[in-house]
Amino acid sequence: MNWTDLVWMYGAGFASSIVLAFACWHYVNRMRDELPKLEILKSVEGLREEHERLTLELEEMRQRLTEANLTIEAAEDQRHWMDQVREEKEHLEAVHQDFQRTSEELARKREELTEVLENVRKEESRQAHLRAELEQFGKAAEEARELSDKLPTLRKEWQHLHTQRDQAQRELSELRGHLEKEKSELDQITSRRSGLAAEVESLRAEKEGLEKTIERLADDRRREWEAAPPGSSGADRNAALWERVLDPARAESVPKKRDEIELLGIVQDHLRNRGLRFSERVLRAFHTSLKVADESPLLVLAGISGTGKSLLPRAYADALGLYFLNVAVQPGWDSPFDLTGFFSHVESRFKPTQLTRALLQMDEHFDPSDWNPGEAFQPIDDSLLLVLLDEMNLARVEYYFSDFLSRLEIRRDINPNEPDQRDRASLRLQVGRSESDENGHSELLVYPGRNVLFVGTMNEDESTQTLSDKVIDRANVMRFGRPATLATSRRSEDKVERSDRLVCYSDWKKWSKGRTLNSDENEKVSKWTRMANDALSTIGRPFGHRTARAIRAYAERYPVFDDSESALRHAMADQVEQKVLPKLRGVDPEEESGSESIGKIRQLVRELGDDRLANQVEEGCRHGHAFVWQGVDRSEDDD
Repeated sequence: MNWTDLVWMYGAGFASSIVLAFACWHYVNRMRDELPKLEILKSVEGLREEHERLTLELEEMRQRLTEANLTIEAAEDQRHWMDQVREEKEHLEAVHQDFQRTSEELARKREELTEVLENVRKEESRQAHLRAELEQFGKAAEEARELSDKLPTLRKEWQHLHTQRDQAQRELSELRGHLEKEKSELDQITSRRSGLAAEVESLRAEKEGLEKTIERLADDRRREWEAAPPGSSGADRNAALWERVLDPARAESVPKKRDEIELLGIVQDHLRNRGLRFSERVLRAFHTSLKVADESPLLVLAGISGTGKSLLPRAYADALGLYFLNVAVQPGWDSPFDLTGFFSHVESRFKPTQLTRALLQMDEHFDPSDWNPGEAFQPIDDSLLLVLLDEMNLARVEYYFSDFLSRLEIRRDINPNEPDQRDRASLRLQVGRSESDENGHSELLVYPGRNVLFVGTMNEDESTQTLSDKVIDRANVMRFGRPATLATSRRSEDKVERSDRLVCYSDWKKWSKGRTLNSDENEKVSKWTRMANDALSTIGRPFGHRTARAIRAYAERYPVFDDSESALRHAMADQVEQKVLPKLRGVDPEEESGSESIGKIRQLVRELGDDRLANQVEEGCRHGHAFVWQGVDRSEDDD
């Protein structure tokens, strides 16, 4: 209990005493006023006793009031004492703060004194050093006086050496001039020779291409003249469109239901039987790249000549019993008509290509009744067609394939069963109006459905064109690296009989849906995709949502054999190889941004655990001031 509570307690007692005294006084006065009115008066003795009792109570109250006053005075003294104690405490605190400041000041002065003493020691040491140098300077001055006596002789010798040096420099300058001139002439000769060799090879390739084109055109014209000479009317004008390229009889057999993994094993056995050596990683990457045709409608096989780029698609189609069409790209191709055909106003007929005829047969939504093709036209049901654009970079891919690529990209976001939507993704061929066609059609719509897969091969030499970022973003680029070991024995004959049809288009659609990644796998794919995009952003070549979706689709549709974690890492390593590394062409690994970008890719590849890919990234940095991506040789992976 503190002094404040005591004051309140005694104050309450004092107030209670005053209230009681007032009550007694009021009662006495009331009794005095009421006595005359009482019927029976109290006796004087009773009043006296009452007076005495009240007097005693009043005295008792006075005593209590006196005690309360004493208590209040004591409490007041206690409060004064507390105030004094508080003031003394504040004074002590101020003294303590002054003591702390004084201590800090003393510590600072001590440090300054220590520093001064250190400077004094350094000054003493410097003075000793200066004294030693002064002694050495005295010795040097003595030596200088001796040398001054020899100075005239030394000056003459120096002038003689200076004259010899000037003469040697003039001779060296003349020799350098002759050397630079000879080197420049040698570079010009070498450059002229390389240019002439490249020009010769280009002209030779162009000549061969033109000869093949002339032969093809001559055969086409001879065949068309035999089928329908100029001037014919009716449906004969479009008769060339309905010529069969694919044999419908092969689609009649119903394949036995097999697991996707089992079929990949069949393909691998087929390759070995033909003497072709491709690792399981390469085969799985090729197979998965075809399954993601909605996101990446083109698969490009690049690398040096003779690594089996053209053989793999053909052997894959033969092993699974797919339809296969080889389209040889010519150096003179510069428009979509070279790929699909064109309308000849001279002959008044449409001149289709083999690809157009095959697409018509594979078009599930084409209605022959609108065109009256006759019995010559037979569609193909529930099958797959693999189209190979062989040496596709002999001409600019953007010139002849850009429109086709746009149609293939549009088909991802449409419902082919809706005619209006399907028309957006269809090729529009101006075939001319037929006189016998009562509908009067002049435009033929051909829908390249998901049952048509496109693969392109490209050699890399001075006669070929490079791929633009537009094509790379819409394709998977598999680069075949230089083989570590060269096969010296001949492989078996390439013309091996095709297998029976093992895959239906309906089965392929089921495979193309892929699997559902769990939350942990989703998080890893998102993280690795961000790391790849960050690496390309450093050099100003980031990718967008289209490529990110394509990478995720590839991871979802990659075949899982035993370990899903291993499959996921292989899938992401493939995408780094196919979509990221081709965009590093021309980057200087020694420049800050290039070094940072390649460093981030190294970190990603290390996290994916692909040692062969990591080694090839390092190898790509060893070609001077430009990163050169030469692919990965995985022929020894299965060993």
